[in-house]
Amino acid sequence: MKNLGLNIKYMFLETVRDKGAIFWLLAFPILLSTFFFLAFQKLDAPELTTIKVAADPNNPYYQILETIEVLDLEQMDEDTARAELDEENLTAYIKADGSLLIKKSGAQVSIVKGIMDQIIQMQKMQLPPERYDFTAVYTKDEAVNLSAMQYFMYTLIGMISIYSYFTAVTSFSTYQANISTLGARLSVSPLSKGTVVLTSAIVSLIFCFLSNIIALLHIQLVLGVELVNNLAPTILILFVASLFGVAFGAIISTSNKLQMDGKIGLGTTVTLTLSFFTGMMNPQVKHFIEDKLPLLAKFNPVAIVNDALVSVNVLADTAGIYLPLVRLVALSLLLFLISMIWIGRRSYDSI
Repeated sequence: MKNLGLNIKYMFLETVRDKGAIFWLLAFPILLSTFFFLAFQKLDAPELTTIKVAADPNNPYYQILETIEVLDLEQMDEDTARAELDEENLTAYIKADGSLLIKKSGAQVSIVKGIMDQIIQMQKMQLPPERYDFTAVYTKDEAVNLSAMQYFMYTLIGMISIYSYFTAVTSFSTYQANISTLGARLSVSPLSKGTVVLTSAIVSLIFCFLSNIIALLHIQLVLGVELVNNLAPTILILFVASLFGVAFGAIISTSNKLQMDGKIGLGTTVTLTLSFFTGMMNPQVKHFIEDKLPLLAKFNPVAIVNDALVSVNVLADTAGIYLPLVRLVALSLLLFLISMIWIGRRSYDSI
């Protein structure tokens, strides 16, 4: 036990001195989350702009259209409107029958079309103009109060938790004779392989967990995106995610004889692929994977972390997270076991 403590101490200090590891574990998650925040901050609060439309003052809908704030209405005959549409100075011209004259389609055209459909429907129902409400929402989904920013940040935390494999790759590779001088010495020393794996795993777990906590604090406190409403289960999720990150790094490090750059590149490719399947680039991808490849969705570690964080912090449901977390722990232990077997069987032609 004393030797194990010394090994952990030396491995910890070695990792702290590694500027590359510190950057990828501590600085990179902060930079990446900041980039995500800047890229997606307008998704939930798009800038409200008026839509330039025109109609003849004798148009039967003109007086109603004048009362709609989102429309910048101008008086114009149809011939003049066609010229303005060609110059792209107008979004649409509203004809006397309620149809639209447009140059190209788009979101603003869809809004004008929706307004006109509602006006025509209200008139058919013979409702007075004061009953018209173009801001009302008649259907509301209260199941999930999740903003787009929160969705992407939860997915990002899931990716960062797996991306922590970097420390594990570095730690486990330190003990490989074809990569480091220390590994060459240890390979001929009486130090047990179990001690090697345990030391690397503990030190990597400390740094991975710390990386996840720092990233979460930065998003919550610095960027101001509220992610944590239920602290205890959130910490549990991050710990299990860190455990898998270490196990993933261990398997990447021990499963091949690639040099360090090759191992890191392999891990990055797998991590980004799993994140893509979770919907980091497009949420529709996640739904597609769940529909067409349910087994992959069930065991995708990034998806498990993402769904668990949403479950406890948005849905306030902790009961549903334990089975996925147990599944993730079991997968982590399996990867650790395979790593130990590969380390034990690893041999070199020369050192």
